[in-house]
Amino acid sequence: QMKRAGESRNGEVMKKKKETSPLSETKTENTMDVAKLEDIIKQQNEEIQSQKAKLEDLQNQITEIQKKHAATNNIIIQDNIRAKHEISKYQVSLTNLKKEFESLCKDNESLKNLITLRDTEISSLKSRDTTIFTNLSTKIDQIEPLLKGITTKSKDRAY
Repeated sequence: QMKRAGESRNGEVMKKKKETSPLSETKTENTMDVAKLEDIIKQQNEEIQSQKAKLEDLQNQITEIQKKHAATNNIIIQDNIRAKHEISKYQVSLTNLKKEFESLCKDNESLKNLITLRDTEISSLKSRDTTIFTNLSTKIDQIEPLLKGITTKSKDRAY
C-alpha cells in the first residue's frame, strides 16, 4: 500500500507539531475517514470479485451437468427407440407364431377328423370281415359233412 501524505507507516495520521486550527483537524479526520472508506470499498470489491468467480465456477458446473444430463437423455431416448423396435419385431414374430399355432390347431382338428373316419372305416371293415368270416365258417360247416361223405364214398370204392 502506498502511504498517503500525513500518514505514518501503520496508517495513522501523524500529528503536526504546530498547533492546528479546528478546520485543519476536521480536514485531517475527513482524510482519515476517506482512507478507511477506500479500504472498505477495496475489500468489498475484492469480495465481489471473489463471489463473481465462485458464481462463474458454479455456472460452469451447472453447464457441465446440463451437458451430461442431455447426453444421458439422448442415450435413454436411443435405448427407448431400440427397445420399441425390438418389441415391434417380437410382436410381429408373436403374431406369426400365433397364426402358425392356429393353423396347426386346424391341422390337428383335421387330423382328428381323419383319424375318426379311419377308425370308422376300420370298424366297418372289421364288421365286414367278421360277417365274411362268419359266412365262410357257416359254409365250411356245411361243406365239411359233404366232404366227409365224399371221402367215405371214395374209401368204399377203393376197397
